Amino acid sequence: MVTNAEVQRMYHHFNKKYFGNRLPKDMIVDFNRAKDYHGRTAFYKTRPLHIQIGWHLRDSNAHVALTLLHEMVHVELPARFNHGPRFHKRMLKLAKQGAMKPWW
Repeated sequence: MVTNAEVQRMYHHFNKKYFGNRLPKDMIVDFNRAKDYHGRTAFYKTRPLHIQIGWHLRDSNAHVALTLLHEMVHVELPARFNHGPRFHKRMLKLAKQGAMKPWW
């Protein structure tokens, strides 16, 4: 079972390895008990504040990691809150970098 501390460490690891440490280092990442989403990123205007991962995913490292990477792309592209071409291009780049290889 993935803990809040572990998902926070995942964020820092992924930030360094796949995002060049460009994402906020003070980002709060934790689990939320809501069951109506896998992950979400809270913003204030275009400033990302908080990544929340659905509580129901905690039993799966793969689901947590893949959801976190997805949310980190939202953080990287804050002007693009949707899942348009730019978002998909960045997700594909992560896949080509091997970010998802252990899980997908």
